[in-house]
Amino acid sequence: METIHKSRGMLLRNILESYFSESDISSISEKFLKRTALINDSELDQNLLDLRLQVDFLMTYAHTRLDPTSYIRFLVHLGEFTISAGEFTSSIEIFERILQCSRRERSLNDITANAYLSLGNIYSRQAKWEMSLAYIKKANLIFKRIKDFS
Repeated sequence: METIHKSRGMLLRNILESYFSESDISSISEKFLKRTALINDSELDQNLLDLRLQVDFLMTYAHTRLDPTSYIRFLVHLGEFTISAGEFTSSIEIFERILQCSRRERSLNDITANAYLSLGNIYSRQAKWEMSLAYIKKANLIFKRIKDFS
């Protein structure tokens, strides 16, 4: 189990290195460690709680530090990370945030379509077939409109 947490940590660090300086990453680590120290006695599953807190904190931090386009791209990477970690609740929140940010911007239609597709993927992993299909159909309509058939 410890190996899984280390590989998740390395993957998350790689994502952070793509968007933030080393001093920002140090600041993130310092602020996050102080924040989680307040709740360590919780009876909840600590690993799940830590991941959810990290994701929430990173979304807030990135929103204040990145330009809008970089923020959306950061959210895409963070959303993919949370899917791979099996944290579907956070994944859904992230991809819904991406939709809020990208839906009105035509230059981000590909990101909007991929966010819908990711939501379809998440709901299919949860065996919520009707919701999954609805999101996949939305993605398909946008892909057809922008002529992205890859």
